[in-house]
Amino acid sequence: MCAKNKKLKKFLCLSAAAMLAFLMCAACLLVPAKGENGPCDTGDRAFAYISVENDGDSSNPQGEYKTIYSVNSKDISTVEGISYDRASNTLTIENYNNTKNRIAMNMMGDDFKINIKGENHIGELTSYGDGWGGSITLTGNGTLYINENKYYETGIYMNAENTKSVITVGPECSVYVYSGQNAIVSSSNTTSDIIKAEGKISTQLQTEVTHPVKMTMIFAGYFSDTLEPWEGNVYTKEGDSAKYDCIQSTKSDGTVTYCYYELKKYDGFDKGYIGVKKEELSEKSSDYKMTDEIVKWYSADSLSGSTSTLVKDTKTGEEAYAVVSKYDSATGNSKGYLCKIIANFGIDEYNQETCLVDIDNPVADIANPNEYYVKLPDGYEAVGGYDTWTHGEAVAAGMCRTLRWQIANGYGGADVLARLEPLLTRYGLPTAIDCDEAALRRCVGHDKKTAGGTVQLVIVRCMGQGELVTVPLSDLWEDKA
Repeated sequence: MCAKNKKLKKFLCLSAAAMLAFLMCAACLLVPAKGENGPCDTGDRAFAYISVENDGDSSNPQGEYKTIYSVNSKDISTVEGISYDRASNTLTIENYNNTKNRIAMNMMGDDFKINIKGENHIGELTSYGDGWGGSITLTGNGTLYINENKYYETGIYMNAENTKSVITVGPECSVYVYSGQNAIVSSSNTTSDIIKAEGKISTQLQTEVTHPVKMTMIFAGYFSDTLEPWEGNVYTKEGDSAKYDCIQSTKSDGTVTYCYYELKKYDGFDKGYIGVKKEELSEKSSDYKMTDEIVKWYSADSLSGSTSTLVKDTKTGEEAYAVVSKYDSATGNSKGYLCKIIANFGIDEYNQETCLVDIDNPVADIANPNEYYVKLPDGYEAVGGYDTWTHGEAVAAGMCRTLRWQIANGYGGADVLARLEPLLTRYGLPTAIDCDEAALRRCVGHDKKTAGGTVQLVIVRCMGQGELVTVPLSDLWEDKA
């Protein structure tokens, strides 16, 4: 991305999104919690979809847009070589060949898979997480070529939108990603480690991670009231005062393993020991000696909970709180709580801290705990965020730019801009986007409100009066604005 500097790069990407979303997110926009089991297809914010599209060319300036799956649209198209199965959340692509088309998906959840069969060629793969989950697992035994003609500037564009979204390449498929400018671009992602390759993916990729969200994410959990503890003999090791227990388990392939858990007691948890897995072996180890002492314990692997932002007490500076939701059988709904963290069990396989919270003594009740932007009580704030530019600053500049564009193009709004600019200035917010225009165009071109070479804008002619207008993307870049 040809931004002038790192600070500017973050700002222009956020401002481009704000420019196209004017007033659609003027209030605090709440997005659902991360989804690991399927697309977001229920609730007020359900907007999962899969589309096959392109922005058009001289022979077809309007481009093409076909919906393969959508929660909100009944206009579903059939595309030869591409099909979707909701039950397994799997898109199958088989001997598909169209190097101008991109496959785009929104809010499909972190278990979304693309099953690759035969030899396939597409122009671009685009994913939007939208606070729900935008990971992609490429599986199957076929081959996928992405952007081999370099028709697009990126081969894979992943706008995680405040989620931890990654690309996983399965062990039997081959994926070749070609770079127009960058082969893979990830933005608004809570992780910079975006590729997990078990199979073959073309190497020496030019990747770019733009305006990462550096929220401190943890797995916050508690032990369910219905969870029964383990009970077993304590094991010890020579020269080690710790207590252990051993659990024998059989995997789906018939393999037997022996897992050794270290047993500890933690302040704030009075139900007994908690076991943290230390090693998993194919046979029992002679290093561990069984004793006659029998104890009950809970496994840290059995926590109920979800990914949460680490929360800080602004008065003390203590970063030791998290928001969790717990099902209330009396009402049939989940209740949210801000709780103190009482134990930390280390890093899990997703590179997140696994923590136990004091669910029995919450600090505060939390409304809408399963939404991404949770309102915290006074005196508490999430740890982390964008490096330099906040979402609000980008929205402020984007609103002003949109108003200038609509005024220059005959849509009115001069009175709105005259009132808005002084108000934003009074609160120390920016009113202009100082950025490289070419980079801004690339960001806008990947906005999810674009389709078939057009973009949908919210036009505000006067206070309280808004309307949706669809215009060609090229119209946004006229010098009039």
